[in-house]
Amino acid sequence: MATLDELLDDITKRIVEADPAIEPRRVREAAAGVLAKPAHADRLLAALVADPTLLVSGSAQMPRALQRIIVAIDVPHSAVRLPRCPSCERELAAAFVNVGDLRLCGTCAKRATRRFHSCAECGNSVLNPRRAAGRTFCLRCWNSMRSRRSAILLTVLRREVPELAASVIDDGLLAASASETEQLRLTLDCVENSTVWLAHPSQGNAAFARLYAVLAVHYPQLRPLVCAVCQSGRPLTNVLDGARVCARCYRNGRRQDCDRCRQPRTISRQLPDGTKLCQWCWKSDPEQIADCTMCGQRRIVAAFGPTGAVCGSCRLMSAVDTCSKCGRVEPCRFAGTPRAVCEGCRRKRVTCARCGTVRLVHTRDEAGAPLCGSCSDRPTDTCVSCGQSRNVRGRVDGEPLCGTCFKKHPSSFRDCTRCGTHRKLRQTGLCDRCTIIDLATEMFPASIFEANPSAVALRDALLSGADGRTVSAFLRPRSLLLLRNVLAEPGPIAHTAIDALGPEQTTRHVRALLVQYGLLATVDYHLQRFERWISEAAQTISDPVARSAFTQYANWKHLRELRAKPGPISGSLAGSRRRELRIIKDLLEWAEREGTSLEQLTQGQVDHWSTTGTERHRVQGFLRWARRNRLARDLSVFRAHPPAPTIGGLSDERRQRLLADVLRNDDILAGTRLAAALVLLYGIHPHRIARITLDRVDSVNGLARIRIGSEHLYLPNELGIVAEAVIAARTARRLLHDVHDGVWLLPGTRPGYPLANTTLTRRLREIGVTVAPARRGALTSLAAQLHPVVLADLTGIHIRTAIVWRDAVAASRSRYVDELLQPE
Repeated sequence: MATLDELLDDITKRIVEADPAIEPRRVREAAAGVLAKPAHADRLLAALVADPTLLVSGSAQMPRALQRIIVAIDVPHSAVRLPRCPSCERELAAAFVNVGDLRLCGTCAKRATRRFHSCAECGNSVLNPRRAAGRTFCLRCWNSMRSRRSAILLTVLRREVPELAASVIDDGLLAASASETEQLRLTLDCVENSTVWLAHPSQGNAAFARLYAVLAVHYPQLRPLVCAVCQSGRPLTNVLDGARVCARCYRNGRRQDCDRCRQPRTISRQLPDGTKLCQWCWKSDPEQIADCTMCGQRRIVAAFGPTGAVCGSCRLMSAVDTCSKCGRVEPCRFAGTPRAVCEGCRRKRVTCARCGTVRLVHTRDEAGAPLCGSCSDRPTDTCVSCGQSRNVRGRVDGEPLCGTCFKKHPSSFRDCTRCGTHRKLRQTGLCDRCTIIDLATEMFPASIFEANPSAVALRDALLSGADGRTVSAFLRPRSLLLLRNVLAEPGPIAHTAIDALGPEQTTRHVRALLVQYGLLATVDYHLQRFERWISEAAQTISDPVARSAFTQYANWKHLRELRAKPGPISGSLAGSRRRELRIIKDLLEWAEREGTSLEQLTQGQVDHWSTTGTERHRVQGFLRWARRNRLARDLSVFRAHPPAPTIGGLSDERRQRLLADVLRNDDILAGTRLAAALVLLYGIHPHRIARITLDRVDSVNGLARIRIGSEHLYLPNELGIVAEAVIAARTARRLLHDVHDGVWLLPGTRPGYPLANTTLTRRLREIGVTVAPARRGALTSLAAQLHPVVLADLTGIHIRTAIVWRDAVAASRSRYVDELLQPE
């Protein structure tokens, strides 16, 4: 499917063709304001292709989106016409009303649907009746019954509950609704259905459920209001097959076979062509994933803003407003409205049925009563030490102790059954030190050292680590099992053996531990996975000539260049190369579907293919290589000129305040503070910061400096202190304990790898530094002060990028001067 910009351009072109007097820019802005998603634009474009006369015919069948675009254009005496009502021939900017097969204006629709009805009470004919319980009433009878609603309901319900009191009815009606009209509607519904609803309370509507809850308090002999499916007392939040059910039964009852994954799941979306998708398939749809214009990460699209796709995290973080509940200025939902609420106040807090405190609902008991997180797992009691009602962690002489007090109480310490040390023990009766010795003896028998002499270093690290940290690491059953299986295998340990134990995310910690202590060879993980992906992708190309060309180009171009790069390659770089090869593979498979081959491809066919997706220009290198090797003709793909960078971002004052807040907060890691300063001051991208090696940071004459580009960047004294703290605390977390890294300024969890740029971006976002606007603000300021060559040498960006930034800032300033010089 084409992108939103491409669809908007096509729609603009068709509207301008209908009336060339309309300015294209005006049409483009109107279409962008109406069509927020690609699916909306795609449906409108399909309607224009099916009936090109929609723009000039004034047909009432015109799509509502096109009608709104014409209204937004607002060009008098235009050939593009608003839809006309078939009855009164008036052009309308408002929505039409469907009356049978006709679409009429509101006035004509009322006239066409006007008819008289008979009042169910007095029998008189009435034009605009009041409706309730499937019957119609005149206004006089309606007002009369509204004043007698309590007496009517009392008479009806006393047939089933003779002892029912009038005061209970009044309380029940008030609990059902504060509106007198809604109370009357409930009364008339009970007149028709009281026998069934009292026998089966789950068959009633929501208002009856609220009334019935009041009745059940006063008359326990009534049937309990439970889920119609599972008969549990959970809150009945949904209706399934005409009966009220709990949320779990509602989800189970709506399960269908997803048209994409073919699994029985709850259907969350239905596409225009009728395809039903579950939540998983909807989120994994390629149209729902794009590069976020704020954080730059490829994530699920939550909304389409003025600059493009926005992910859910950035959408929330950018919506800053004053919370209507707590009054704090924080990221809020419903920002810009009186209902703005922050995340801390958004979730509803209720009184826990066990401890009585108002907290978030963690779970519910068998009766459906809410329980907070503290009361949901363990019984609560009054701690004899602190006097607080908390979860019971232990008992001394039968008296309860909470978790905090039990850890400090002398009775929680005992003599180790082996070494006799008086300390906190494990369930085995051993202290942490003896537990570690047992683990080491079990995991490292003598045969292990014969096959892998390097295992001695790992055994020594296990014995020399912090007791609590080491035991906690080995209490992770998955990691312990994997490590045991690897060490139990005879012969040297290979990466292929670990690959067979599970996916990368499962084995990465054990793999890093083995590499750290020399039991496993160091490899470039991303390069190794990229090589394996090329082989797997090539096997899916059926044409042997195209498959051979794909493999040769991937090896000659991408693998050769990546192997020549110093150090391990990053995951983002491997992902970009993989993306380019996917586009090349798409071209080869498209040519095969069209009945042609790479050698027979013509320029016209390539031009047609280039309109079927995005980033098609990335095959240009492959086409040049194929022509030089006489595998294809002289072909090219047009690449649109990239837009100028968006200047602006965070202002200098806002970045200065953010930097001061970050530097003053000692709770933030030193590496994160240094990265935030480099982003806010110099616009350095996180992936460049993450790949700074230790030899690029030094000091001269008492001034700290860091080399990101070809020249050193001297840091202010305050940042120099932070840089020294980063060098001093340059440790990386591993499975057993932290290790000291001697290569990277910000080491990662994998030996030999720096911190992932996605992790660094997340850490910056957590302290309030959003990378994209911060970088735009810094580069906008620097481009206005520095020569492009100096900017490129200091920040590491390409000289062409620096020139583009300089031109963008200069153009913005020239427009500002133009506006100042214009006469008033």
